[in-house]
Amino acid sequence: MEGIYAVDPGVILDVSIGPTSREVQAFWARFDRLQAVEAGAVLHIDDPLMMRPGPRLPEALRLMGQAAEEL
Repeated sequence: MEGIYAVDPGVILDVSIGPTSREVQAFWARFDRLQAVEAGAVLHIDDPLMMRPGPRLPEALRLMGQAAEEL
């Protein structure tokens, strides 16, 4: 977490598999000093595609774009 605080990202893309988006939001809410959390810019994509780089990369980028539209 120290590294994340040092970077203080404007957007957090959480690709954890298993927890619901609500659980992911609750996890990140504890770190309210982060710019992304404060701005409500924490995105959760629960799709194994995000964990496997390869020929399906364009599909992963499409998922990221859809998630970004929610901001």
